[in-house]
Amino acid sequence: MPSVFKVDFPGFAAKVELASGGWAEMGQGLLVRLYGLFWELHTAVPVALLEVKQTAAGPPVVLSYEITAQDGREWKQSLTFDVTEDPGQTFDVSVPWRLSEFVAGRALRDEVVALHAKYGITKITIEVT
Repeated sequence: MPSVFKVDFPGFAAKVELASGGWAEMGQGLLVRLYGLFWELHTAVPVALLEVKQTAAGPPVVLSYEITAQDGREWKQSLTFDVTEDPGQTFDVSVPWRLSEFVAGRALRDEVVALHAKYGITKITIEVT
């Protein structure tokens, strides 16, 4: 069962939903880091929705990683965890994203990879409300 939170960021609020096999071990510090990385991404490109979800239970486990910007652009990526901390990646990005936006998104994606490897995260949804 996912956990759902409301998080107040400077200037906006977001609904956050998380599901994990090791949710209890994550702790508040990791959530603060996740929120901080989301804030950096949102500062670079206003985000409407970040959605990470398990699409295949595996092996290998596959997660989709999708960002929808408020201007309608989409970043779609699949992470295939055939090697836990070094997943294969495919991209479905048809419109340009700036390097500054990519760098912020990459940092958040790297955190998602680490959270999945360590805590079995299967779902993260952050929706700006």
